[in-house]
Amino acid sequence: MTSTETPSIPAFYEGRSVFITGATGFIGKVLVEKLLRSCPGIQTVYILMREKRGKEPKQRLEELLNCKVFDLVKKENPEAVHKVAIVHGDLSLPQLGVSPADLETMSKTVSVVFHSAATVKFDEPLKVAVDMNVLATRRMLELCHKLPNIVALVHVSTAYANCNLSEVDEVVYPPPFPPKQIIDATDCRIIQTTAELVLARFQCNRKENLALYIALNVLAPSSSDSKINLITVLGRGGLVVRSRLRGRRVPSSKPDSTEETTV
Repeated sequence: MTSTETPSIPAFYEGRSVFITGATGFIGKVLVEKLLRSCPGIQTVYILMREKRGKEPKQRLEELLNCKVFDLVKKENPEAVHKVAIVHGDLSLPQLGVSPADLETMSKTVSVVFHSAATVKFDEPLKVAVDMNVLATRRMLELCHKLPNIVALVHVSTAYANCNLSEVDEVVYPPPFPPKQIIDATDCRIIQTTAELVLARFQCNRKENLALYIALNVLAPSSSDSKINLITVLGRGGLVVRSRLRGRRVPSSKPDSTEETTV
């Protein structure tokens, strides 16, 4: 192969080590198996793991490799599964909870990182969702800056990203709101202050009004598009209340009232 030719995928991974989060998930399992089976020259596949539901990472790794998806690679190349190594950590911790010793080990050989870990629950509390899907990604970026040999970071996003668009191009779309404002909106101190303002403004403590207030007063001021769909609030009985920034009518904040108010 000449210097101008693009290497094949197996050739690219020859002698490389990779670091993967979310390896026990649906996409993660397939990724690990594909790398082990199709890239025999890969050196080490490091996977981030934490204790979960009373199971230690070692037990979780054994269960992962016992999945049927690994039957073929174990039949063709039984030694390949021994290339998988555990890195103890947690997405919610600084530096993803990776120890200095593990980081030093990975810094010597890891050149490709796959960030596939995330929460995919649609009803996840906002604070948890932001921590897992936003802040954890930022922590991963910070960790990658400590890997001197890195050549690629692959972020596996949800299939439901940009679902408000009828056509989605392969571009990075600007966020509808400054990310920092959304992160700040999950800060317990800010929520406490906002709750006090809600009680004073709405004279009630219904949590759907709290969510509405946060959306209108914390998130809304950052948007310049008055037509954008701003919020989806889950009210009593699972009722979904949708609103736009301006000129739309939403249920009144008064308890037991059918009156509507314009926002």
